[in-house]
Amino acid sequence: MLRLAQLLFAIATFLAAEWAEATDIRGRIDTRNPYTGYYQPYYGAEVMIMALNGYQVAVSYTGPDGFYYFYGISPGAYQIVVNRTIRVPVNIPAMTGYDLGPILFQ
Repeated sequence: MLRLAQLLFAIATFLAAEWAEATDIRGRIDTRNPYTGYYQPYYGAEVMIMALNGYQVAVSYTGPDGFYYFYGISPGAYQIVVNRTIRVPVNIPAMTGYDLGPILFQ
């Protein structure tokens, strides 16, 4: 029974260390309304987070509010790719949550 407790403790410690380094990311995509000229949320945009070597880490889609979310991203340098056309370099810090600035899609 003691070995099982030690094993569970080791697993919990490992997972806590892994989760502590993961960052949840939130960002927003805006577009300009062609009639009014005002910025508005871009609904349904495909947003990918790509490693610098071109590996796709995760994909998300914007909601009606223009926001997208990525969960459990390791800290480091990436690119945010919107609808496979716009590429924005970002550095993700080691913290629980991180908000990226809005990206304008035209």
